[in-house]
Amino acid sequence: MNITQVKHCSIKRYEGTDAEVTITGVVVIATIDGETVYVPTDPNNRHYEEILKQVNTGTLTIKDAE
Repeated sequence: MNITQVKHCSIKRYEGTDAEVTITGVVVIATIDGETVYVPTDPNNRHYEEILKQVNTGTLTIKDAE
């Protein structure tokens, strides 16, 4: 699995008519094997597990959400 980029993703959700809620940390956007994918931050997800493994070894960094 070739992971080249990972970035936290902020998701904006609207409740009611005016209330906006921003959720960060639910998914990360990653480039895996040349494809952009949204990976849930679930430790049981095989892609997220590999991302965390590479982060812990220092070969990958997760960028902050914009």
